Amino acid sequence: MTLKSQVSSDEAHIHLDHHSLRRKHSELKGELSNLYNHEEKLLSETIPDLCWELAQLQDTYILQGDYDLKVMRQEYYINRQKAFINHLINLLARHQFLKIACQLEKKQMLGAYSLLKVIESELRSYLSATEGRGGSLLGPYPSCI
Repeated sequence: MTLKSQVSSDEAHIHLDHHSLRRKHSELKGELSNLYNHEEKLLSETIPDLCWELAQLQDTYILQGDYDLKVMRQEYYINRQKAFINHLINLLARHQFLKIACQLEKKQMLGAYSLLKVIESELRSYLSATEGRGGSLLGPYPSCI
């Protein structure tokens, strides 16, 4: 009897397993059908729409042109600024050169002025010495000179 009960138990398990497999098969078949439908929807609607959008985006070379124009404009203004900076540097160099030249000229003028002062004092001393000698020669008549 144990053999018969074991066989019947095995048959029941096989029957349950067979039923479970059929149910699992039908579930998987439904999921597969859903996946096929989803694939069809992607192939018929979504992918063509995305391809069309991609084609539209590929025709946007104008954006690249606008970007290139913007870069060229920036380079132009940067070059103009560099030219202006070079102009200012040249002006500063000229100013500093003139400042140094003026300082040298001032130094020479001060040297010449001090020489003139020395010459003036020498001439005054000669004049006073000459007047002293001339006054002693004329005697009481200094107004004749």
